[in-house]
Amino acid sequence: MEEISPKYDVIVLGTGLTECILSGVLSVKGKKVLHIDRNDHYGGEAASVNIEALFKKYGNYAKGEEPWKKYGRVNDWNIDLVPKLLMSSGQLTNILVSTDVTRYLEFKQVAGSFVQQGSGPKATVAKVPSDAGEALKSPLMGIFEKRRMKSFIEWVGTFDPKDSATHKALDFSKCTMKEVYDKFGLEAGTRDFIGHAMALYLDDSYIDTPGQAPDAIDRIRLYGNSVARYGKSPYIYPLYGLGELPQGFARLSAIYGGTYMLNTSVDEVLYEGDKAVGIKATMGSADSSEKLNFETKTDMILGDPSYFTNKVKVVGHVLKAICILKHPLAGTNDSDSCQLIIPQSQVGRKNDIYIACVSSAHNVCPKGYYIAIVSTIAETTANHHLELQPGLDRLGKIEEQFMGAPIPLYEPVSDGKADNIFISKSYDATSHFETTTDDVKDIYHRATGEELKVEGLRDVQIGDHVLPKTYNHPLAHMANNDATVGISGQLPIRNNDPDVGSFDIVATYHRLLADDPELTMPMATIEALIEALGACSATTVFETMKLVEGQSEKLRESPQVANPMAVCHGSDFFKQYLVRELRQLPSSAGAASKDQQFEEIRQHLLRNARLFATRAKDAREQIASEGRCVTFCCVLLIIAF
Repeated sequence: MEEISPKYDVIVLGTGLTECILSGVLSVKGKKVLHIDRNDHYGGEAASVNIEALFKKYGNYAKGEEPWKKYGRVNDWNIDLVPKLLMSSGQLTNILVSTDVTRYLEFKQVAGSFVQQGSGPKATVAKVPSDAGEALKSPLMGIFEKRRMKSFIEWVGTFDPKDSATHKALDFSKCTMKEVYDKFGLEAGTRDFIGHAMALYLDDSYIDTPGQAPDAIDRIRLYGNSVARYGKSPYIYPLYGLGELPQGFARLSAIYGGTYMLNTSVDEVLYEGDKAVGIKATMGSADSSEKLNFETKTDMILGDPSYFTNKVKVVGHVLKAICILKHPLAGTNDSDSCQLIIPQSQVGRKNDIYIACVSSAHNVCPKGYYIAIVSTIAETTANHHLELQPGLDRLGKIEEQFMGAPIPLYEPVSDGKADNIFISKSYDATSHFETTTDDVKDIYHRATGEELKVEGLRDVQIGDHVLPKTYNHPLAHMANNDATVGISGQLPIRNNDPDVGSFDIVATYHRLLADDPELTMPMATIEALIEALGACSATTVFETMKLVEGQSEKLRESPQVANPMAVCHGSDFFKQYLVRELRQLPSSAGAASKDQQFEEIRQHLLRNARLFATRAKDAREQIASEGRCVTFCCVLLIIAF
């Protein structure tokens, strides 16, 4: 570990998403950052944990039992502690792209956003309409209401707060959203899903608040823009869980000189007068025999509420139940992921109930399982399970349920300027990260006195070459199959599986072995995967990686393959090769189109893959030529560069 400096510009306590974004941004801007967490993992309250850790966190088992073992390998599970999704065009997505943290992450689109109407056995679930066309087809409304909804959505798209001609004769400096709904004659049920499933308000207080209408319209637009970005759904989700997000920003900070210390407890915050000027801390777990005690100074401290319990207040409580299922949610067209919102008015509450559901498609659980998290704001002081019951009723049979005590929502009692301690808020009950990014911007402004601007924060860097900010990365189209976009539009979204046509990986594997009796099974695997790349229709890097994963699995699990371990060795080597090559991409800046850009990359991969296979064979022959010193049961140590 590098030596601890006597002074840092910023010390950050806790590795939640808020803290990691700030740590990453401040490091990029040239600040010397020390980032500490008492835990042995990143994420804090926004971590993703395996199923064994989840059982132990909630105590859902008797002493001596190990119930998690019936759910397969524990590390196949990445279960979020915070039930949130990303808006495709939201603030967090823009920060991810602008800071280039997307290089560490891969996303998959959430299949759909749904809303419940009614309650009990007669309740219905339907997809939230995202444009005028879907509004006309939605079962949520009658035929005349559909026309009114279509008119409303079209108007939202043309509304300009500075152009009174688009204001429908309303004074938007003081009018309420109720007046806007009244202007279009929208029914109560329609207002419900607009306000809660599109504008994503937690309750109905926005309806009668004077001057709130422009904010509501902006929220509806964000929903529509997020749907339009990739189609079908406004939400995206990182593969391997939300815990990948703070880790991505932690890597960003580390690249720019940030120092990270996990398993490190803060023993004391040092003050000079009323100002915090440093910390005393101990690195090492409680049962560790070796500990490092140190003291360091700083200009400011950023931290989550758990580090400053005397400087925060409770503003509410969140209720949450994490459930393991073996089926998709009813009424969602068997979606592998979704968000389902139960508006408060439908079940006699003051706050909405949210259900976020993901599955093995997102690499968060084994195949055949689904993870559904039901959450809401607590409205009573007892019987909290009853408050979540309308959401739990939508899940069907639950294999395992984890529900703890109400989770306090903390906010700092001051802005931090008086003592140089700037504290984040708890993660609220919203289903997205917009309020989290608002908090990031607020803390940054309070701590630095400047507005946070992330656009153009980092240059695009490929290998050792720094490219202009306006450069179109050859993979910019991998996230968006529509119009060509600049770097602000890049997101590594995993698309559908690529078409391999009539290509048969198992038959190819056996043909290669039959054609060359000297060919080893790992090399046959590699050559079969090379042929698969040549035969497939992949048009993006992530489709290419998905193809290799899928074909490797098909070969490994085939009953016609005698030694699946050899297949694993070959496919693992080949995947490592692909990752290495993709980090050293050839320039395609002169390509005429997106398709041509990727085709150049694909041909580069194929050329080098064939060279890789040839060199591997040559190396084997070279080792074999030393046969006079290689005997049966001899162990060979091969060092490759």
